[in-house]
Amino acid sequence: MKYLKPAILVTVVSLTTACTTVKNWLSDTPNVNNTKQSTTTLVVPEDLLAPNKSNEFKLAPNSKTANASEVVTSPSSVLEIFQGSWVNSDDSHPYKIMLEKPQQVDNFDSFLSKTVADLIESRGYKLISSNDGYRIEVVKESEIGFWFWKNSIDTERFVFDLHTKVQSHGRSGEAYIEPIEFQVLSKNNAPKFSKAYRMQQLSIEMLNQLSLELNYQFRVVVQKQQILTDVSLAMTTNSSGDFVISSQREIQHVYKQLEDIIEDLGFSIEEEDKGLFLYTLSYDKNNSSIWNSIFGSDYANKLSLPSGQYEVVLITSIDGVYASFSDEAGQPLSESQVKEIFDLIIKIVKEDEIEL
Repeated sequence: MKYLKPAILVTVVSLTTACTTVKNWLSDTPNVNNTKQSTTTLVVPEDLLAPNKSNEFKLAPNSKTANASEVVTSPSSVLEIFQGSWVNSDDSHPYKIMLEKPQQVDNFDSFLSKTVADLIESRGYKLISSNDGYRIEVVKESEIGFWFWKNSIDTERFVFDLHTKVQSHGRSGEAYIEPIEFQVLSKNNAPKFSKAYRMQQLSIEMLNQLSLELNYQFRVVVQKQQILTDVSLAMTTNSSGDFVISSQREIQHVYKQLEDIIEDLGFSIEEEDKGLFLYTLSYDKNNSSIWNSIFGSDYANKLSLPSGQYEVVLITSIDGVYASFSDEAGQPLSESQVKEIFDLIIKIVKEDEIEL
Protein backbone atom coordinates (compact mmCIF):
# COMPACT_ATOMS: atom_id res chain seq x y z
CA MET A 1 0.00 0.00 0.00
CA LYS A 2 3.05 2.29 -0.10
CA TYR A 3 2.08 3.43 -3.60
CA LEU A 4 -0.86 5.48 -2.13
CA LYS A 5 1.30 7.85 -0.11
CA PRO A 6 2.42 10.10 -3.04
CA ALA A 7 -1.21 10.55 -4.16
CA ILE A 8 -2.36 11.46 -0.65
CA LEU A 9 0.51 13.87 -0.35
CA VAL A 10 -0.46 15.62 -3.60
CA THR A 11 -4.09 15.93 -2.45
CA VAL A 12 -3.14 17.42 0.91
CA VAL A 13 -0.86 19.94 -0.80
CA SER A 14 -3.66 20.96 -3.20
CA LEU A 15 -6.19 21.48 -0.42
CA THR A 16 -3.69 23.44 1.62
CA THR A 17 -3.00 25.74 -1.33
CA ALA A 18 -6.75 26.32 -1.99
CA CYS A 19 -7.44 27.34 1.60
CA THR A 20 -6.27 30.86 0.94
CA THR A 21 -8.71 31.31 -1.95
CA VAL A 22 -11.72 29.87 -0.09
CA LYS A 23 -10.91 31.98 2.93
CA ASN A 24 -10.98 35.11 0.81
CA TRP A 25 -14.41 34.16 -0.60
CA LEU A 26 -15.94 33.98 2.87
CA SER A 27 -14.30 37.12 4.19
CA ASP A 28 -15.70 40.73 4.05
CA THR A 29 -12.17 42.11 3.94
CA PRO A 30 -11.32 43.33 0.42
CA ASN A 31 -8.29 41.99 -1.31
CA VAL A 32 -6.01 44.98 -0.99
CA ASN A 33 -3.54 43.62 -3.43
CA ASN A 34 -6.18 43.68 -6.21
CA THR A 35 -7.44 47.26 -5.47
CA LYS A 36 -5.91 50.21 -7.28
CA GLN A 37 -6.73 53.94 -6.69
CA SER A 38 -6.65 55.71 -10.06
CA THR A 39 -6.80 59.33 -8.82
CA THR A 40 -6.72 61.09 -5.47
CA THR A 41 -9.27 63.83 -6.41
CA LEU A 42 -12.27 64.24 -8.72
CA VAL A 43 -11.31 66.12 -11.84
CA VAL A 44 -14.05 68.19 -13.60
CA PRO A 45 -13.58 68.84 -17.33
CA GLU A 46 -12.75 72.44 -18.09
CA ASP A 47 -15.87 72.96 -20.28
CA LEU A 48 -18.09 72.12 -17.29
CA LEU A 49 -16.44 74.41 -14.76
CA ALA A 50 -18.66 77.35 -15.79
CA PRO A 51 -21.87 75.95 -17.37
CA ASN A 52 -24.08 78.28 -19.39
CA LYS A 53 -27.02 79.71 -17.46
CA SER A 54 -30.45 80.01 -19.06
CA ASN A 55 -31.85 83.51 -19.56
CA GLU A 56 -35.42 82.19 -19.71
CA PHE A 57 -36.17 82.66 -16.01
CA LYS A 58 -35.03 85.80 -14.25
CA LEU A 59 -36.19 87.46 -11.08
CA ALA A 60 -38.09 90.67 -11.64
CA PRO A 61 -36.49 93.90 -10.39
CA ASN A 62 -36.96 94.57 -6.67
CA SER A 63 -37.71 90.90 -6.02
CA LYS A 64 -36.71 89.50 -2.66
CA THR A 65 -35.67 86.13 -1.30
CA ALA A 66 -38.76 84.23 -0.18
CA ASN A 67 -39.11 83.12 3.41
CA ALA A 68 -39.97 79.53 4.21
CA SER A 69 -43.55 80.53 5.08
CA GLU A 70 -44.17 82.38 1.81
CA VAL A 71 -45.73 80.92 -1.34
CA VAL A 72 -43.29 80.54 -4.21
CA THR A 73 -44.74 80.24 -7.71
CA SER A 74 -43.23 79.44 -11.07
CA PRO A 75 -42.73 82.28 -13.57
CA SER A 76 -45.84 83.22 -15.56
CA SER A 77 -45.80 82.36 -19.25
CA VAL A 78 -48.00 83.37 -22.17
CA LEU A 79 -50.52 80.82 -23.45
CA GLU A 80 -50.66 80.38 -27.21
CA ILE A 81 -53.71 78.14 -27.47
CA PHE A 82 -55.79 80.11 -29.97
CA GLN A 83 -55.32 78.73 -33.47
CA GLY A 84 -52.74 80.84 -35.29
CA SER A 85 -51.46 82.71 -32.21
CA TRP A 86 -47.74 83.03 -31.53
CA VAL A 87 -45.16 85.11 -29.67
CA ASN A 88 -42.79 87.21 -31.73
CA SER A 89 -39.34 86.76 -30.17
CA ASP A 90 -38.12 89.86 -32.03
CA ASP A 91 -40.74 92.03 -30.31
CA SER A 92 -39.59 93.24 -26.89
CA HIS A 93 -43.13 93.79 -25.60
CA PRO A 94 -43.58 91.34 -22.68
CA TYR A 95 -47.38 90.99 -22.88
CA LYS A 96 -48.23 90.53 -26.55
CA ILE A 97 -49.42 87.72 -28.80
CA MET A 98 -49.59 87.75 -32.58
CA LEU A 99 -52.82 86.53 -34.16
CA GLU A 100 -53.72 84.92 -37.46
CA LYS A 101 -57.31 84.80 -38.75
CA PRO A 102 -58.63 81.24 -38.89
CA GLN A 103 -60.32 80.23 -42.11
CA GLN A 104 -63.64 79.70 -40.33
CA VAL A 105 -63.82 83.34 -39.15
CA ASP A 106 -65.27 85.81 -41.66
CA ASN A 107 -64.60 89.22 -40.09
CA PHE A 108 -61.53 89.07 -37.83
CA ASP A 109 -61.98 92.55 -36.37
CA SER A 110 -65.59 91.84 -35.34
CA PHE A 111 -64.51 88.49 -33.95
CA LEU A 112 -61.90 90.14 -31.71
CA SER A 113 -64.34 92.86 -30.57
CA LYS A 114 -66.93 90.27 -29.57
CA THR A 115 -64.29 88.24 -27.75
CA VAL A 116 -63.20 91.21 -25.64
CA ALA A 117 -66.81 92.16 -24.85
CA ASP A 118 -67.66 88.61 -23.76
CA LEU A 119 -64.46 88.40 -21.70
CA ILE A 120 -65.36 91.55 -19.76
CA GLU A 121 -68.96 90.45 -19.23
CA SER A 122 -68.29 86.84 -18.29
CA ARG A 123 -65.52 87.70 -15.81
CA GLY A 124 -67.41 90.58 -14.21
CA TYR A 125 -64.75 93.15 -15.06
CA LYS A 126 -65.41 96.86 -15.36
CA LEU A 127 -64.91 98.61 -18.71
CA ILE A 128 -63.68 102.12 -17.87
CA SER A 129 -63.33 103.37 -21.44
CA SER A 130 -62.94 102.11 -25.01
CA ASN A 131 -61.59 105.14 -26.85
CA ASP A 132 -58.05 103.94 -27.55
CA GLY A 133 -58.22 100.25 -26.78
CA TYR A 134 -60.10 98.93 -23.77
CA ARG A 135 -59.29 100.27 -20.32
CA ILE A 136 -60.40 97.60 -17.85
CA GLU A 137 -60.51 97.42 -14.08
CA VAL A 138 -60.13 94.10 -12.28
CA VAL A 139 -60.72 93.66 -8.55
CA LYS A 140 -59.27 90.47 -7.13
CA GLU A 141 -61.06 88.76 -4.25
CA SER A 142 -60.11 86.27 -1.56
CA GLU A 143 -62.34 84.07 0.61
CA ILE A 144 -61.89 84.25 4.38
CA GLY A 145 -63.57 82.29 7.15
CA PHE A 146 -65.28 78.93 6.73
CA TRP A 147 -68.75 77.39 6.42
CA PHE A 148 -71.48 79.89 7.32
CA TRP A 149 -68.88 82.52 8.21
CA LYS A 150 -67.18 82.42 4.83
CA ASN A 151 -66.89 85.81 3.19
CA SER A 152 -65.13 87.41 0.20
CA ILE A 153 -63.00 90.49 0.55
CA ASP A 154 -61.29 92.64 -2.08
CA THR A 155 -57.52 92.11 -2.05
CA GLU A 156 -56.14 93.84 -5.16
CA ARG A 157 -57.15 96.34 -7.82
CA PHE A 158 -55.56 96.19 -11.26
CA VAL A 159 -56.19 98.57 -14.16
CA PHE A 160 -54.83 97.84 -17.64
CA ASP A 161 -55.32 98.69 -21.29
CA LEU A 162 -56.14 95.87 -23.69
CA HIS A 163 -55.34 96.60 -27.33
CA THR A 164 -56.38 94.51 -30.32
CA LYS A 165 -55.22 95.50 -33.79
CA VAL A 166 -55.97 93.94 -37.16
CA GLN A 167 -53.89 94.62 -40.25
CA SER A 168 -55.55 96.39 -43.16
CA HIS A 169 -55.74 93.16 -45.15
CA GLY A 170 -57.73 91.59 -42.29
CA ARG A 171 -55.78 88.34 -42.13
CA SER A 172 -53.59 88.95 -39.10
CA GLY A 173 -53.28 91.16 -36.04
CA GLU A 174 -52.06 91.37 -32.48
CA ALA A 175 -53.28 91.74 -28.91
CA TYR A 176 -51.31 93.18 -26.02
CA ILE A 177 -51.65 94.43 -22.45
CA GLU A 178 -50.42 97.72 -21.01
CA PRO A 179 -50.50 97.74 -17.17
CA ILE A 180 -51.71 101.10 -15.83
CA GLU A 181 -52.32 100.90 -12.09
CA PHE A 182 -52.00 98.40 -9.26
CA GLN A 183 -53.25 98.75 -5.69
CA VAL A 184 -53.21 96.40 -2.70
CA LEU A 185 -56.58 96.55 -0.94
CA SER A 186 -55.84 94.04 1.82
CA LYS A 187 -52.22 93.59 2.91
CA ASN A 188 -53.01 90.54 5.03
CA ASN A 189 -54.80 88.63 2.25
CA ALA A 190 -53.10 89.82 -0.95
CA PRO A 191 -50.22 87.76 -2.43
CA LYS A 192 -46.87 88.63 -0.87
CA PHE A 193 -45.02 89.80 -3.97
CA SER A 194 -43.39 93.04 -4.97
CA LYS A 195 -45.56 95.51 -6.86
CA ALA A 196 -43.50 95.21 -10.04
CA TYR A 197 -43.66 91.42 -10.07
CA ARG A 198 -47.37 91.34 -9.23
CA MET A 199 -48.19 93.72 -12.09
CA GLN A 200 -46.19 91.43 -14.36
CA GLN A 201 -48.14 88.40 -13.15
CA LEU A 202 -51.52 90.08 -13.60
CA SER A 203 -50.64 91.39 -17.07
CA ILE A 204 -49.78 87.91 -18.29
CA GLU A 205 -52.86 86.50 -16.54
CA MET A 206 -55.14 88.96 -18.37
CA LEU A 207 -53.47 88.16 -21.69
CA ASN A 208 -53.95 84.45 -21.05
CA GLN A 209 -57.60 85.01 -20.20
CA LEU A 210 -57.99 86.72 -23.57
CA SER A 211 -56.27 83.78 -25.23
CA LEU A 212 -58.68 81.35 -23.53
CA GLU A 213 -61.67 83.43 -24.61
CA LEU A 214 -60.39 83.59 -28.19
CA ASN A 215 -60.10 79.83 -28.25
CA TYR A 216 -63.61 79.43 -26.83
CA GLN A 217 -65.18 81.87 -29.31
CA PHE A 218 -63.42 80.08 -32.16
CA ARG A 219 -64.84 76.73 -31.04
CA VAL A 220 -68.32 78.31 -30.97
CA VAL A 221 -67.88 79.48 -34.57
CA VAL A 222 -66.71 76.04 -35.68
CA GLN A 223 -69.60 74.34 -33.89
CA LYS A 224 -72.19 76.62 -35.49
CA GLN A 225 -70.72 76.05 -38.93
CA GLN A 226 -70.75 72.31 -38.33
CA ILE A 227 -74.43 72.46 -37.40
CA LEU A 228 -75.24 74.45 -40.52
CA THR A 229 -73.51 71.91 -42.72
CA ASP A 230 -75.49 69.16 -40.98
CA VAL A 231 -78.88 70.72 -41.90
CA SER A 232 -80.41 68.37 -44.45
CA LEU A 233 -83.63 70.30 -45.08
CA ALA A 234 -84.54 70.97 -48.70
CA MET A 235 -87.56 72.04 -50.68
CA THR A 236 -88.58 69.50 -53.29
CA THR A 237 -91.61 67.73 -54.79
CA ASN A 238 -93.16 64.37 -53.99
CA SER A 239 -94.31 61.69 -56.45
CA SER A 240 -97.54 63.63 -57.02
CA GLY A 241 -95.70 66.79 -57.95
CA ASP A 242 -96.71 68.63 -54.76
CA PHE A 243 -94.16 70.90 -53.11
CA VAL A 244 -92.87 69.52 -49.81
CA ILE A 245 -90.00 69.99 -47.35
CA SER A 246 -87.63 67.02 -47.06
CA SER A 247 -85.22 65.90 -44.33
CA GLN A 248 -82.65 63.12 -44.15
CA ARG A 249 -83.26 62.54 -40.43
CA GLU A 250 -85.30 59.69 -38.97
CA ILE A 251 -89.06 60.34 -39.14
CA GLN A 252 -89.68 60.24 -35.38
CA HIS A 253 -86.88 62.75 -34.82
CA VAL A 254 -88.28 65.09 -37.50
CA TYR A 255 -91.79 64.83 -36.04
CA LYS A 256 -90.55 65.71 -32.55
CA GLN A 257 -88.43 68.67 -33.69
CA LEU A 258 -91.17 69.98 -35.98
CA GLU A 259 -93.56 70.55 -33.07
CA ASP A 260 -91.70 73.54 -31.61
CA ILE A 261 -90.88 74.92 -35.07
CA ILE A 262 -94.55 74.92 -36.07
CA GLU A 263 -95.46 76.88 -32.94
CA ASP A 264 -92.59 79.32 -33.58
CA LEU A 265 -94.18 80.06 -36.96
CA GLY A 266 -97.41 81.12 -35.24
CA PHE A 267 -99.45 77.95 -35.80
CA SER A 268 -101.55 76.54 -32.96
CA ILE A 269 -101.53 72.75 -32.71
CA GLU A 270 -105.13 71.57 -32.39
CA GLU A 271 -104.47 67.82 -32.67
CA GLU A 272 -101.53 65.52 -33.19
CA ASP A 273 -101.36 61.89 -34.22
CA LYS A 274 -98.02 60.33 -33.35
CA GLY A 275 -98.94 57.10 -35.15
CA LEU A 276 -99.65 58.84 -38.46
CA PHE A 277 -97.07 61.58 -37.84
CA LEU A 278 -99.73 64.23 -38.40
CA TYR A 279 -100.41 67.70 -36.96
CA THR A 280 -103.74 69.51 -37.29
CA LEU A 281 -103.13 73.25 -37.04
CA SER A 282 -104.88 76.60 -36.96
CA TYR A 283 -103.38 79.87 -38.11
CA ASP A 284 -104.41 83.47 -37.54
CA LYS A 285 -102.01 86.06 -38.93
CA ASN A 286 -103.83 88.85 -37.08
CA ASN A 287 -103.40 87.25 -33.67
CA SER A 288 -101.80 90.05 -31.67
CA SER A 289 -102.55 89.04 -28.09
CA ILE A 290 -100.39 90.30 -25.24
CA TRP A 291 -99.34 86.71 -24.53
CA ASN A 292 -98.00 86.24 -28.07
CA SER A 293 -96.27 89.63 -28.06
CA ILE A 294 -94.36 88.71 -24.88
CA PHE A 295 -93.64 85.01 -25.33
CA GLY A 296 -94.09 84.58 -29.08
CA SER A 297 -91.30 83.82 -31.52
CA ASP A 298 -89.71 86.50 -33.71
CA TYR A 299 -91.00 84.50 -36.69
CA ALA A 300 -94.59 84.11 -35.48
CA ASN A 301 -97.39 85.34 -37.77
CA LYS A 302 -94.96 86.31 -40.52
CA LEU A 303 -96.50 83.93 -43.05
CA SER A 304 -98.98 85.39 -45.54
CA LEU A 305 -101.31 82.39 -45.20
CA PRO A 306 -105.06 83.00 -44.87
CA SER A 307 -106.47 82.37 -41.40
CA GLY A 308 -107.90 78.87 -41.07
CA GLN A 309 -107.15 75.21 -40.52
CA TYR A 310 -104.06 73.45 -41.89
CA GLU A 311 -102.47 70.04 -41.75
CA VAL A 312 -98.89 68.78 -41.77
CA VAL A 313 -98.17 65.09 -42.34
CA LEU A 314 -94.80 63.31 -42.49
CA ILE A 315 -94.24 60.53 -45.00
CA THR A 316 -91.14 58.37 -45.46
CA SER A 317 -89.86 57.97 -49.00
CA ILE A 318 -86.73 56.65 -50.69
CA ASP A 319 -85.40 60.23 -50.77
CA GLY A 320 -85.95 60.92 -47.06
CA VAL A 321 -88.81 62.21 -44.95
CA TYR A 322 -91.36 64.52 -46.63
CA ALA A 323 -93.31 67.15 -44.68
CA SER A 324 -96.46 67.89 -46.70
CA PHE A 325 -98.61 70.98 -45.95
CA SER A 326 -102.29 71.23 -46.94
CA ASP A 327 -105.21 73.56 -46.21
CA GLU A 328 -108.53 72.71 -44.53
CA ALA A 329 -109.90 71.47 -47.87
CA GLY A 330 -107.05 69.00 -48.16
CA GLN A 331 -105.39 70.88 -51.01
CA PRO A 332 -101.55 71.03 -51.00
CA LEU A 333 -100.10 74.49 -50.47
CA SER A 334 -98.65 76.28 -53.49
CA GLU A 335 -94.96 76.54 -54.28
CA SER A 336 -94.75 80.14 -53.01
CA GLN A 337 -96.51 79.24 -49.74
CA VAL A 338 -94.24 76.24 -49.08
CA LYS A 339 -91.21 78.35 -50.02
CA GLU A 340 -92.25 80.98 -47.47
CA ILE A 341 -92.62 78.33 -44.76
CA PHE A 342 -89.31 76.69 -45.74
CA ASP A 343 -87.33 79.96 -45.57
CA LEU A 344 -88.58 80.71 -42.05
CA ILE A 345 -87.94 77.14 -40.88
CA ILE A 346 -84.34 77.37 -42.11
CA LYS A 347 -83.85 80.58 -40.10
CA ILE A 348 -85.24 78.95 -36.95
CA VAL A 349 -83.15 75.81 -37.40
CA LYS A 350 -79.94 77.81 -37.85
CA GLU A 351 -80.67 80.19 -35.00
CA ASP A 352 -81.63 77.48 -32.51
CA GLU A 353 -79.03 75.00 -33.84
CA ILE A 354 -81.62 72.27 -34.46
CA GLU A 355 -80.54 69.05 -36.14
CA LEU A 356 -82.88 68.52 -39.06
